[in-house]
Amino acid sequence: MEDKTSRAEDFRYNLVFLFPEVLRPLKANFCREFEHLSKTCTGHIFTLSSERHANLKIGDFRLYSGQVQSSFIRTLIERLWIQVFVPLRLLWSGPRVDAVITWDPYASGIAGVILKLLLRTRLIVHAVGDYHQMDPTDDIVGDPHVQITLLKSLKKHMMRCVFQLAIWRADAVKVVNSDLEQFFKRRWPGKPLHRFPCFVAVDYFQSLEHRQGDYLLAIGHPFYRKGVDVAIRAFASLSKKHDNAKFRIMGYAPEEELKKYTRMGNGNRRIEFVKPGWIEEAGEQLRGCYALVHAARSDAAPRVLFEAMACKKPVVSTRTNGAIDYIEDGRTGLLSEIDDVEELAKNMDYLLTNPKVADEMGIAGFEKVRREFSEASYINSVVSMLGAVVK
Repeated sequence: MEDKTSRAEDFRYNLVFLFPEVLRPLKANFCREFEHLSKTCTGHIFTLSSERHANLKIGDFRLYSGQVQSSFIRTLIERLWIQVFVPLRLLWSGPRVDAVITWDPYASGIAGVILKLLLRTRLIVHAVGDYHQMDPTDDIVGDPHVQITLLKSLKKHMMRCVFQLAIWRADAVKVVNSDLEQFFKRRWPGKPLHRFPCFVAVDYFQSLEHRQGDYLLAIGHPFYRKGVDVAIRAFASLSKKHDNAKFRIMGYAPEEELKKYTRMGNGNRRIEFVKPGWIEEAGEQLRGCYALVHAARSDAAPRVLFEAMACKKPVVSTRTNGAIDYIEDGRTGLLSEIDDVEELAKNMDYLLTNPKVADEMGIAGFEKVRREFSEASYINSVVSMLGAVVK
């Protein structure tokens, strides 16, 4: 007779993950999640990337990717191919798929719904953005300089419909902050919800040699949504008082947009724009900064907050839904109101004036990440969610 205990110990979830885009799948901030999950799970990953991949091994997962295209229509066709037709060809006659997990309720969400129905499996949809506060496809959240064309309006309407469908068909939704959790409870009462942040390669950032440098640092894009204009004005207002402090801004912006933000500095040579990079370049900037400045207008659970805390850096942030959940005001960082240049400058000034306090906040953040948001803690949350959904 088969030993049921042994069979339970050998059981591993067979999963399908759908991501909109993963440009460098072997970087630690992506592949480490699946290396950890391989202890209890196996499966496939389907996404778009900077190059095509077929059967790329990441732990006990196999990654297949189409190539990012230059137009919306070509990208849509490529995505349907790699996230619907390729999975069905590979998995149709294979072992049962326990769950399809999509990174978002939009492009990956509709593919997830199709696979759920055809493979007769469970669907878990990740809600990693403030979808209840910002329109779908909005990268700049209210930037007054951007024109809303008819094509963009039609695209938004289509994405709203896809959102509704993906959430309706989902067996569970994974959210990243408490405000999102309350939204889904009101809108879809009874829908199973699981709340925890996205995977962050905190082991990598904690392993770096940290020092208290002479520059404040902002990381992210798009610049308007990340409040780079607010951060520049705040730093400019206090730069004369702190004549040794610098402000570095790391992130991608089109050339014309970058010129606009450069002009905001009014020729201040202590405001420096750094080219965007991968996890290694971000780690190099974070490990040597004085503090992270995150002046975002919207951010559901920005990974850079956890990365900064893992590097023993205090965080000066706006009160986004993610920040108020994960930053302890006065202990691991300082919070200010969104778009409030004066309050942001006041908090930046306080940390620059009190290096001992900045150091203590950095250590408190480091301990919080190690205690509550480790890589192992994330994996435990995922496995717990799977146990609740896969029956």
